[in-house]
Amino acid sequence: MQIQSILGNKSNTIFSDPEFAVYLDDLLRNIRLSVLQVKVLPYSSVKIGFLAKEINITERETRMLLAELILEDKINGFINQQDGILEMNEVKAEDVRYKAMHQWASIITNIHMNLTA
Repeated sequence: MQIQSILGNKSNTIFSDPEFAVYLDDLLRNIRLSVLQVKVLPYSSVKIGFLAKEINITERETRMLLAELILEDKINGFINQQDGILEMNEVKAEDVRYKAMHQWASIITNIHMNLTA
């Protein structure tokens, strides 16, 4: 990941800013969560070790990030601890449509609330 090489270079002048340094760990975590979410999409099952190598972090960190994504319903799967595999659950077309309709309804509700305020 290019972002890791940029953020990993501590001689960069951006690290002299104390406010940026406070948020660096959160920034890296959020980037890793987003990358993991995209990386697992094409798989029905994938080894956690493979994902860890892909994003240059330990398997333990990868497992923790995957667990967070699962708990937040950002990916639909489960971790097979024994085999070290993330197994994705089958997503039904109706579930995707229902979720999209729910998001659309939420957006319209927010727009309505802002217009009436």
